[in-house]
Amino acid sequence: MKYKKENIENDYNLALSSFIYHRCLLRDSLAIVLIDSFVMSFSLIVSNAILFWINGITFSIV
Repeated sequence: MKYKKENIENDYNLALSSFIYHRCLLRDSLAIVLIDSFVMSFSLIVSNAILFWINGITFSIV
């Protein structure tokens, strides 16, 4: 039995799929940027505190 192409129901919506993909991509990239910013600031604060407690040296980015 041959499979006819006309019988296939195509419910794929390209515009909706593209919208969902880009929305998820933006959400994930925003989460990565926020988490990286938090981790970098936390590591700078902790390393500054450790250096200050060890020998009184402070580190600043400014």
